[in-house]
Amino acid sequence: MNAPRPATVKSADRTIDLLELLAEEGALSFAEITRRLRAPRSSTHSLLATLVQRNWVRFDATSKNYELGVRAGLAGRAYLQSLDLPRIAHPHLEAIVQRVNETVQLGVLDELTVVYVDKVEGSQPLRLVSQIGARLPAYATGLGKVLLAGLPEDELKSRLRNYRLRRFTPRTIGTKRELLAVLDEVRNRGWAEDHGEYTEGVMCVAVPLRDHTREVVGAMSCTVPQSRIDSGETVKETLLEVLQGEANAISTELGFVGERPW
Repeated sequence: MNAPRPATVKSADRTIDLLELLAEEGALSFAEITRRLRAPRSSTHSLLATLVQRNWVRFDATSKNYELGVRAGLAGRAYLQSLDLPRIAHPHLEAIVQRVNETVQLGVLDELTVVYVDKVEGSQPLRLVSQIGARLPAYATGLGKVLLAGLPEDELKSRLRNYRLRRFTPRTIGTKRELLAVLDEVRNRGWAEDHGEYTEGVMCVAVPLRDHTREVVGAMSCTVPQSRIDSGETVKETLLEVLQGEANAISTELGFVGERPW
């Protein structure tokens, strides 16, 4: 037997329907609102009058259209400001570890440095030793390359102008030209990888996280010893698939609207 649906307040439902309609469609006339909501003219007029008085809806006397008001904007801004990336992402990091049993890390960009803001470790006896708060050169990590690839081209080149790339291993990207080519590839495919570029013998794959502005606001990666990839014990394509699924969920919670965040 299906569980009974919780009782709802009809007037509250109609208020939310109206606000969602204006959020999706923009300015609408009274006639269009009543038609779209399939609501009585008298009750809709009273509802709009109340919302206008409380500044949730604005009436334009010139166009005779209704649109969202300042209070709706303030409420939306307050919600977006309350979003906390590590708090939102952490359950998804745990979900990834439950599926792949490898270390998962969350990072953000500070100029040309990736800052690790959260991590969840798998139970493998051989795993990456890292810590929250660690800072690494972005160009030498999968997380960092995803974050750099999310920058506007002009901003990226400005940050790189007086920056000197240092090699940490034989695989580290050594020139700005090489880095820009790699970042183009990251943008095109939507994810990045690192094969021993900062720490030899370590491999990672990383995906971006986007918010309501559609900008990259963070990145998430799985990091594993290269030996487990080489032996087939861990499959890179599986890591990527799981990461992308959870990145989609995190980005949706951050307000991203689109086909996919990567």
